[in-house]
Amino acid sequence: MMTVLRWALKIISLFTFGFSVLSAWMFYVFYLKWAWVFEDGRYFDPVEEVVYEDTSFIWGVISFVLLLLSVVLWLVASKTKRGSQGNKG
Repeated sequence: MMTVLRWALKIISLFTFGFSVLSAWMFYVFYLKWAWVFEDGRYFDPVEEVVYEDTSFIWGVISFVLLLLSVVLWLVASKTKRGSQGNKG
């Protein structure tokens, strides 16, 4: 039972890490790439005809939270492994 739980936590941790990488990419595309040209919190890109806003930093927050969640899940899975090995001996 502990083995299934450990592997489930690790798989969820990997998916969470993948979503963290995806949101970090969104953070770059929508915020970091344009952060130096914002005027009054906005930038209009005439080539793509898109308005970027400085509120897009939320993608960075989401990425950081997902990364932390991924690390915590991985550590809990590792702790479960050590706990099950300690009970066998």
